[in-house]
Amino acid sequence: MEEVGLVEEVVSMSSALSSSERANLHAETFLTTGTVDHDNLPDTAQVDVSAPASHSAHDFLWYARCRKCRQLLVTNQHVVSHDVGKGFKQTKRGGANATSSGGEPECTSLYVEPMRWMDQEALADRAGVLLCPNAKCQTRLGDFDWAGSTCSCGAWVTPAFQIKMSKIDKMKKPT
Repeated sequence: MEEVGLVEEVVSMSSALSSSERANLHAETFLTTGTVDHDNLPDTAQVDVSAPASHSAHDFLWYARCRKCRQLLVTNQHVVSHDVGKGFKQTKRGGANATSSGGEPECTSLYVEPMRWMDQEALADRAGVLLCPNAKCQTRLGDFDWAGSTCSCGAWVTPAFQIKMSKIDKMKKPT
């Protein structure tokens, strides 16, 4: 149990860690204990998207909203990066990969670290559905799996909190 306390302590001091590292720490905690400390998850409730960018290292460049109700979901600081095109290549029905104009496979989802707005009861399961936090909307935004999943570009992402790009609007922060 001492290991669990150490992991939770590291997560709580995680401001200096990248979103990928924070997501991995949350996954390690979940896989070890079967629970997630919901209070240590990042929150977008206090984010002011109308304030101009301050060009500091802690400022965000863009944010994503639910396409249906415009609820703020994540900023670029919460995105879990992955190696685009590394891994298993999925093909479409015609046999061609979904690619961008540069020839690289295209990601059709945004992978983020676990967020406070995500349903606490759902996060207690190994895998499930991500719904919009707005009680009047509840649009299905994507899926999650603590063990990971394959991106449309072929990369394996662990843990996988996948928000489909077709369900969100990415907005640049005003400068």
